[in-house]
Amino acid sequence: MSIIEHPPDWRQIMALRLVGGDDESEGGGSPAVWVDTETYEIVVQGLTGDDPTRAAARATGKLTPDHESIIRFPDRLYRLLVEAHDVIAELRGDIRGDAPRSES
Repeated sequence: MSIIEHPPDWRQIMALRLVGGDDESEGGGSPAVWVDTETYEIVVQGLTGDDPTRAAARATGKLTPDHESIIRFPDRLYRLLVEAHDVIAELRGDIRGDAPRSES
């Protein structure tokens, strides 16, 4: 029996492929990066931005809607974002590694 209660169709909700996480963090796993193998989007876990971080982001004129979050992601893990991009290119069959950007 699972301790975590999942919705009945949780396995169909999304298919994430773990790219990697931060082995140097306390607990060894956050921040982390995944690729959604169905939508080709990058999913990122990081520290939730504190009040000063959110205020500084607002001061740039870029508002954060209620359904979005400001996170902190260490620059030493940038390689995970590059690797996630490569995974998307591989999934799309783009041998150059230059996956087209999704249209938003």
